[in-house]
Amino acid sequence: MGYLIPEDPSKPCALVNYHDLKDMQKLVGGYIEIFDISKKKIGDHFFDAVVCNEEGKLMGKRVNVRATQYLSPLKELVGDLLFIHDQN
Repeated sequence: MGYLIPEDPSKPCALVNYHDLKDMQKLVGGYIEIFDISKKKIGDHFFDAVVCNEEGKLMGKRVNVRATQYLSPLKELVGDLLFIHDQN
């Protein structure tokens, strides 16, 4: 299970299920890049990695302002972001 935070602030954030690489690519709109983060609590769930579109900046995606609040002091990431629980 992951927590999807869309780039567009008018779209709701949601808990989503993903099963494999293709699911994650579909959720973020392209090839993925994964960043480890310190454990973050969002609602009642804890996440320790973020999946983003690795070509988001090249594609002109905007900064995901809502997700940035959870990622500070990391650099601002763009596009739809998927917070995931590290399965290892």
